[in-house]
Amino acid sequence: MGVPRDGLVLELLLNGSAADSSGGGHQGVIHGATFTTDRFGRPDAAGLFDGVDDHIAIDPPVPLNSAFSVSLWARIDTGNMQGWSNCLIAQDNGDDNDQSRRVFQLSVYNGRVVWHRMINTRDPTG
Repeated sequence: MGVPRDGLVLELLLNGSAADSSGGGHQGVIHGATFTTDRFGRPDAAGLFDGVDDHIAIDPPVPLNSAFSVSLWARIDTGNMQGWSNCLIAQDNGDDNDQSRRVFQLSVYNGRVVWHRMINTRDPTG
């Protein structure tokens, strides 16, 4: 049984590219990451990130105006992790210096995966 595809708005299989296979038209733009062997031994079928600034930006961003679910596979090298590190996935405007527009984030704290749900109200005109 596969993942239900009803309502799917973004799917990045990372099978040699960051193309959106959902049909939603939200393509991934790779910044620094490369492709490597996945957990099944398939070459160029997984993303390899340096843990510092490699990332994939989604263009255009997926609108988050209703309930949603997120699913991802990640292998995390926890050998040198201390404190907050390695954001796995986040929805924001991409400005790390101003995270007031961050909607959610999945990251690692002392080697454990942690969800963050941010709620904020802003009036961009005022």
